[in-house]
Amino acid sequence: MLNNFHVLKVTGVAATDTEPYKVKLFSERFRHSVLLHYTNELPYSFDVAEKYLTDNGHEVIGKAEGKECYYIISNTFKPLKQ
Repeated sequence: MLNNFHVLKVTGVAATDTEPYKVKLFSERFRHSVLLHYTNELPYSFDVAEKYLTDNGHEVIGKAEGKECYYIISNTFKPLKQ
């Protein structure tokens, strides 16, 4: 029997003349996203997204690399925004 997981896609949003680099976290299950501010404190987009999830009560149990993105695997089934 296979387990069911919540898959979240992590991508970078390029900086513009007026906006800094951001990290986009997209919930495949709930079909919505949040934009996260990148800081030098956390060196990779995945780290920024993982911190956001764990700070907001999501349990991160795995990750995977995609083409120009990461996937975070969680067994917490709740929206990114409350």
